[in-house]
Amino acid sequence: MGYVLLLLAGFLFWKFGAKGGVPIMLGCTVVALIGLVLIVLPPQDVNNLTVTVVALIGLVLIVPQKGKRKAPPSQPYVPPKGSRPPQPRKRIEDCVSREDVQYQLAYETQRIIQHIEASKEAIRQAAQESDRAVNTAWLNSYEKVLRISSNLDENLKSYQSRNLEYSKFQYYTSLHFRSMLAANIAHDEYQEINRSFETINQLIVSMAKNQKRSRLSKSQIYSAKDALKELNRSLLNKVHEMNHQTGILRDKIGAECGERGRKWYADRMRNRV
Repeated sequence: MGYVLLLLAGFLFWKFGAKGGVPIMLGCTVVALIGLVLIVLPPQDVNNLTVTVVALIGLVLIVPQKGKRKAPPSQPYVPPKGSRPPQPRKRIEDCVSREDVQYQLAYETQRIIQHIEASKEAIRQAAQESDRAVNTAWLNSYEKVLRISSNLDENLKSYQSRNLEYSKFQYYTSLHFRSMLAANIAHDEYQEINRSFETINQLIVSMAKNQKRSRLSKSQIYSAKDALKELNRSLLNKVHEMNHQTGILRDKIGAECGERGRKWYADRMRNRV
């Protein structure tokens, strides 16, 4: 009997080992000790320990199992009711299509871009003078926003006075969607500039009054003030113009592109409510 217990202790230790934690390790030790005691005791005392041995083995095997708790099954994440999933950042590059006609940039838009490019140094220097953070990241993106939104606006205008072709329904709806997206991005750009507009303007005036702090001439500094105002006005006008033109294209798709156009138009109008 003693040898059997020693074998049992060895088996339990090999099977569970450290994985079973302290209860299994302790149980293996107890069983092994009892086995040794049974080996050295006289035969007449062995029967007296049989019940004890069986009880101890039961404790070793049962108690750790009772102490174990089943881990709750993992549940998939469910977002709160009514919440929207995170939206990817809108990119003006996503508004471009190879099917669009590429128009020459209007002279006024080119002039504003040139004016801003010549004023970048003054605007950045003014932002650095501020005692609070002024975001000038738009200086790296405004030109692309102006160019792409202007080209989309020209494409929209080209369909204003001519009948739409039923076979080009997919392109028209794509142009409508991309133009709305571009108008939203242009509006975001406008808001970003507008948030720091007054601060930068005041700092530009301060730079002009204390010209010793700047290597720029007074005319360059005040020119930057005018350039910022022009860009802000141009972006806002572009948003209003594109919103107007997308509305015209929407109505024409509904009226001139058959059943698909009427269904698409109805869906758009329903979503506006």
